[in-house]
Amino acid sequence: MRVLSLSYNDLPYHLKYCFLYLTIFPEDTYPVRCRVLIRLWIAEGFIRAQTGKELEEIGEEYLEELSNRNLIQSELDFDGKPKTCRVHNLMHKIILSKSREENFCNVFSESQRNFGDKNRRLSVQSSGLNKLDGNFKSVCTLFMFRVPYSSIRDLKLLRVLHLEGASLEEFPKEIVGLLLLKYLCLRKTNIKSVPKSLGNLRYLETLDLKQTRVAKLPKKVLELKKLRHLLVYSYDRHYTTSDCVTGFEISAEIQTPSLQKPSLIKANSHHGVIHWLRNLTQLRKLGIIDLPTEDGSNLCQSIEKLENLRSLNVTSLKKDEVVDLQAITNPPQFLQRLYLKGQLEKLPNWISRLCDLKRIRLKWSKLTHYNNPIDILQDLPNLLELQLVDSCTGNQLDFSKKQISKSEDLGT
Repeated sequence: MRVLSLSYNDLPYHLKYCFLYLTIFPEDTYPVRCRVLIRLWIAEGFIRAQTGKELEEIGEEYLEELSNRNLIQSELDFDGKPKTCRVHNLMHKIILSKSREENFCNVFSESQRNFGDKNRRLSVQSSGLNKLDGNFKSVCTLFMFRVPYSSIRDLKLLRVLHLEGASLEEFPKEIVGLLLLKYLCLRKTNIKSVPKSLGNLRYLETLDLKQTRVAKLPKKVLELKKLRHLLVYSYDRHYTTSDCVTGFEISAEIQTPSLQKPSLIKANSHHGVIHWLRNLTQLRKLGIIDLPTEDGSNLCQSIEKLENLRSLNVTSLKKDEVVDLQAITNPPQFLQRLYLKGQLEKLPNWISRLCDLKRIRLKWSKLTHYNNPIDILQDLPNLLELQLVDSCTGNQLDFSKKQISKSEDLGT
C-alpha cells in the first residue's frame, strides 16, 4: 500500500486530479472508455491548453503518461492508443481513500453512505439515495449509474451530468435550468426528443445522446458556440439484413465553430446539409449516413475544406446506391480512418495519397476484378487494418510481394 501510495504522490499536480477522477466509476463493473474520460477531463478543466494542440490530443498524452507509470490498465486499439482503461482493485482503494481525504469525490454505494458538508462531485452507485437535496446543493459533478432518476432541480452549480442508462422516458425539464452545464450524457435512455430550450446552455461542450430515441435536434441546439462533441446515433441490435445504425436529422445550419465530432448526420434530411459542413473547419471526425449519389460531388467539396479531419465515415442512402467521392483533389492530409459503405464504381485514387491512413473499411462496394482495391491500398505506408465486407465480386485478391508491410489485421 505504501509503495502504491508513493506512485500516486509522485504524480505531477495536473495528473493527480485526472487519476482521482477514476474513483467516480464503479469498481469491478466495466472499463472506462478513454474518449469519454478525456471529454470529462476537459469539462472539469483538468487539461491545460497548449499552443498548436487540441485539448483532446493533450488528454491522450495524459492517458499515455498514466499508462506508462502503470497506474491504469489499458486495452489498446488497433493503432496502439488506449481504447478503454481501468484501475487495479488495490489502487482503486488507495485513490478512493485519497479522494475522500481531499474531498474530491463522494461515492454513494452499499458500503459508503456518509457525506461531509461540502460535496463537489457525487457518484451514486446505489438506489438507496432517493433525493438530492440539503448538502448536495454544492455538487458540480453528478454521476448516476443505473439507478432510479432523482430530481436535480436544486443543483444549480452542475457542470457535469452523467445519466447513462437511467430509467428515463422523457427529457428531464430541470436540466435546461442548469446554465453552467458543460457535459450532458443521456446515453442508453429512452428519451425521444430534447427541448429547444436546451440551446440556452451556452457553455455546453458535450451532448451525448447515443443509443436514445432522439432523431432530430432543435435549431437552437445546433447554434451552441462551445459545443465540441455531438453524439446522436443508435444501433438496432435486432436489425440484421442491412446497416443497423441510425443518425439524426438537421433542419438548419450547424453554427458551432468548435465542433469536433458530429455523429451521425443524415445527409438527406435537408438539401443544404452537405454544403453547411464546409464551414465546420475544426471537425476531426465526421459521420454521414443516407447519402444520395447525386450529393457525392457536393460532399467532396466540403471534405476538401476540412483540413483537420482524422476520421471519415460515409454510408450511402441504400445498400445498392453508389458512393461517389471521386471528385476530391485535395484530401485531408491527416486522415487516419476511412469507412465507406455503399457501391463504388472504383476506389477513389486520392486514397493512395493518405500517408497517415491506419484503418480502412469498405462495405457493399461490389468492386470487380478490373478495379482491384489492393492496387491502391497496398502502398499506403501506415496502414494497420484493412476490412473488406461484401466489397469485391471476384474470386481472389492479388497482393504484391512485400507490400502492406505494417498491416496487422486483414479482414474479409
